[in-house]
Amino acid sequence: MTIEAGASGRHSQRGRWERGRSWFYNLEEVVFDADESYVPHTYGYITQTKWYIDGVYQTQGSYYHNMSVCFALYGSPEGDCYELDQGQTTVQIKLMVQSNYGYWDEQTITYTIKEHKGRKYFVKDHLGSVRTTVNRDGNVLGYDDYYPFGLAMPDRSNNTANPNDDYKFTGHERDEEADLMLDYMMARNYDPIIGRFLQIDPLAHEYPGLSPYNYVNNNPLNFIDPDGRYYVDADGNRVETTLNDDGQIVLSENASSDLQRMARLINESGSSTAISQFVAVGNNETKVNFKISQEIVETESGGVLLGLHQAHDAEGNALDWDSKTGTFAGDVAFTTDSDGNLIYREATITIFERTIGLLSNDKNTEMVVTNAHENEHNLNTLDIR
Repeated sequence: MTIEAGASGRHSQRGRWERGRSWFYNLEEVVFDADESYVPHTYGYITQTKWYIDGVYQTQGSYYHNMSVCFALYGSPEGDCYELDQGQTTVQIKLMVQSNYGYWDEQTITYTIKEHKGRKYFVKDHLGSVRTTVNRDGNVLGYDDYYPFGLAMPDRSNNTANPNDDYKFTGHERDEEADLMLDYMMARNYDPIIGRFLQIDPLAHEYPGLSPYNYVNNNPLNFIDPDGRYYVDADGNRVETTLNDDGQIVLSENASSDLQRMARLINESGSSTAISQFVAVGNNETKVNFKISQEIVETESGGVLLGLHQAHDAEGNALDWDSKTGTFAGDVAFTTDSDGNLIYREATITIFERTIGLLSNDKNTEMVVTNAHENEHNLNTLDIR
């Protein structure tokens, strides 16, 4: 991109800046062009050109010398680019020109450096907490370190180049309105400063030994609270889902063989996130039917399904997903939980083991991952809306 420097007025170089451009992208190569600049009232020509960034000399040359530069926001891999300080998003470009009569003139213009629009990638830890955000080029836009209960650590978190960094601890949305710093965890709001929920656990009666405001039984390094539902057996009876002293999933005797097997695979995986999610699904208010299938089911686009989540209608029938309309093909039966959140009354989760075995070198791990993905359809109240 070429910028032609100049503005009107006595003792200022004549010409023009490229119209409509007061900013550049992070790491974008920019050419500042002085070709149309001149010192007024001298009727001569330019013999020397000098360029400055934020008052610091950069380059000079005879006649109409141009400057090529790129700008790197703090934390980006600057390479040969001019790196901005932490929190800095603007730069001042100064052009000085000298006429053949020996007169000097100058002008300074301020530009804003912006991050690229487009896809961003979130690097998460074992709890699902967003630790680093990178752009499509792999450049770091922001990063966060947390205290155990989710409070961002001062001087170890920075999102200057990532202003829309709303999703934080365990992947939940952080609401910073009025400086309250609360995490929206679907069923309840969580305060990472005190490490407690602000509303009573709707299932507090099932855990009389715990505070109804506790967060993951005071074990935030190993568990998360994603909000959840409960599993049922073949007869529609609730399957009790708990953790033993070793942090392993334990199911009641009426659990189906498929559900027992999935619990065993999750325990063997050692994934604290998968364990916490599974337990959460087993301890809330939507009936979830679970099965492992040996079918190979093709999609309309020619692919195959690894897993499937189906909401039910009022008669208890599992509904297919209509990819054209983006809705279930039928009337979904909704209800509300004890906190007033809209939830499915009943749902079915299916894991297609045979398909996963044909496509993956690690079938068991992929089954755990697929189950977590299908659970999320049932856990995310925003999707349900």
